[in-house]
Amino acid sequence: MAAYFCLLLVHPFAPLLIIPTIVTTFDLTPWLGWALFNELDLFLLVSIAGVSLRTSSLSSIRAKYSRKFYLIIGTWCAAWLLAFISASGSVDNLTLRPNGVFYFSEAYQLFQLKGPIYALLLWIMWKRLNAVDSPKAVNSLFYGAMFAGLVLFGVITWERGVWQDLLSPGAYYYRLASLLDFTSRYRVTGSLSAMHTGGEAIDGSIILLIALVTGGIFHFKESARWLFIVAAIALLYCLITTFTRTTYAALIIMLLMGGALGVKRGSLSAASNRGKLLLGAFVVIGTMLCLLQIYRASGYLGLVAGYAIIGLGLLNSAFSPIRHINRWILATFYCVAIALGLYAQLSSKWVTAGPKEILIHFIILVALSSASHTLSRFVKLSRTAIMSILVIGLAGSFFMLTLFASYRMTERLTNVGSDFQTRFDHWSDVLDARSGDWRTVLLGMGPGTYPLAYATSYPEKVRKVGSFTLDKEGLTLGFGKDLKIAQRIKILPHHNYEIVINASTKEPSQIAIGFCERNFLFASESPGNCAHTYKDLPASDKQQLRFSINSESVGKNSIIGRWPTIFYFSNQKQTTFNIEFIQVLLDGSDVIKNGNFKGNNYWYFYNDFKHLPWHMKNIPLALFFELGLFGLLSTLLLIFYSFSSAVKKAREGSSVALAGVMSIVGILSVGMMGNPLDSARVSLLFYWIVLIFSENDKHIKYIISHKTNSNNN
Repeated sequence: MAAYFCLLLVHPFAPLLIIPTIVTTFDLTPWLGWALFNELDLFLLVSIAGVSLRTSSLSSIRAKYSRKFYLIIGTWCAAWLLAFISASGSVDNLTLRPNGVFYFSEAYQLFQLKGPIYALLLWIMWKRLNAVDSPKAVNSLFYGAMFAGLVLFGVITWERGVWQDLLSPGAYYYRLASLLDFTSRYRVTGSLSAMHTGGEAIDGSIILLIALVTGGIFHFKESARWLFIVAAIALLYCLITTFTRTTYAALIIMLLMGGALGVKRGSLSAASNRGKLLLGAFVVIGTMLCLLQIYRASGYLGLVAGYAIIGLGLLNSAFSPIRHINRWILATFYCVAIALGLYAQLSSKWVTAGPKEILIHFIILVALSSASHTLSRFVKLSRTAIMSILVIGLAGSFFMLTLFASYRMTERLTNVGSDFQTRFDHWSDVLDARSGDWRTVLLGMGPGTYPLAYATSYPEKVRKVGSFTLDKEGLTLGFGKDLKIAQRIKILPHHNYEIVINASTKEPSQIAIGFCERNFLFASESPGNCAHTYKDLPASDKQQLRFSINSESVGKNSIIGRWPTIFYFSNQKQTTFNIEFIQVLLDGSDVIKNGNFKGNNYWYFYNDFKHLPWHMKNIPLALFFELGLFGLLSTLLLIFYSFSSAVKKAREGSSVALAGVMSIVGILSVGMMGNPLDSARVSLLFYWIVLIFSENDKHIKYIISHKTNSNNN
């Protein structure tokens, strides 16, 4: 960290390049157990301090804002502060060290404040850098988002086992199996520790990065743009593998909004009025339906033929040399593409095609070719637009068509009704968990108070989820098979580990204990690679269990081909027991740390399936619950003010503002059925973007004065 601070003194724009990656991909909490305050806090504080010191040569960077701006920002900050004080009474009363489930600790209230606090500090840092060199600040932020997108793609493909398959011997379709597997029940979580209880932290991270990368596509030119196009495709893949229906809808909404603002006047001659825009929407939908049917009838090779047909039309629209090619030569290319589509259907091992199916497939291919060629004669696109559509549009439709043609997404879509009802019932429970006094209605229950309030109101539901506490006697583990206490350690395969446990219980209990390869969440039909056993705990004030577990194949592959290895235990009966200390011995050496449970260090817990006690699953509801009516209205006012300012700038051609519009639309869309902002990492990124665009250039004037050297008088 000292080296990083020195770097800031030379390159003060470095935080803008690094922060997106650190926030969305770098998280040591599962190893260290530091859930509330960790390496992210240290990194952000050092970044802010380093930039402040580096730009201290500017004696003042003052900005004249409108009164409206001061009022909006001030009320938003006051809402958070009043809600926090109202819930906590006094900061001095906070116990900063969690004793058990940190969601129930008083420190979790301060944890939820980190998002808006760091957003304010980063906004101040941004203002200083933007005042020093605005183009460099903008470029750095975009490049940082692009790099973060590529790193996140690497993390998620590793999580899905793509790296191992690509490096393994065998035919290409075996190597690409995990990359193109859109039927798995496994939903990616990335490397964010907040995903250990479900939630939408990964969805919010991807949405914000897509918005920034899209802004970069419009901002940069020539070769740099291709880096952002590649990053956009990578992030699109990441988003699809979350298998989250709300996030898919959010992507469509934000892209439509971004597309409407990002297409410059005159680049699309057919979009001169609303009627033609509506026609364009029908063309896009019709094309997607044709491609979906082609894929179902002839697989990936048929889809390639469909893309070739569309590509010919797009190229004919954008490049004048192609438009002057003899029409019979162009028709020949279309015929080759149609023939390829028919060959794909006839040679498919998965589809049995009769004369009727072949005729329908042929008609669809011919209709798509005719529409592609006809539209290319009337719709003239710029080369930038054509290349973006070819690369991002076709790659995106490839992923989406493959996904929606799979039984996995069909199953997810059939459960929409029941899932809606589950959400509505949960929201009703959330509202009932609030206090009914006027202060709660006005100022809220306080940031971070939901988990404890829910547990107090519905103890029977939380009991099924599981909980634990830490004190001088060790760890007390309550009932809840879904909750697992774990520590990430190195596990050697096919070795016997000796387990030593000092425990006590008033009722006969049972503990599940063993080793696993896991990231954060297991899928319902994917137990993972584990080696475990069950041990009975008879009623006793003090007892020692000593037994061996063979690790079997856990840890057999290299880290490239597997998830991290953990040691874990859980409660299997509706009882409570205490563990004074635990040891995991290999050749007489203890391989775990903090086995006597002096705090949460190195331990972390996981809930695979029961997530509602930890998340409210709706942004407006969460704001009302935690900040009250005052906080809800002040936050929505700030967001609306920022959104309207960003829309105005985007219409004037600002690609940074375009990214801001898409960020706000995307997060709020996800927030209708989830709450990505209950992750401090997503919250700070989102509010940082909101604050950046809350500034209206018409009402701001930066006044920069430089320190002078007295020797120069």
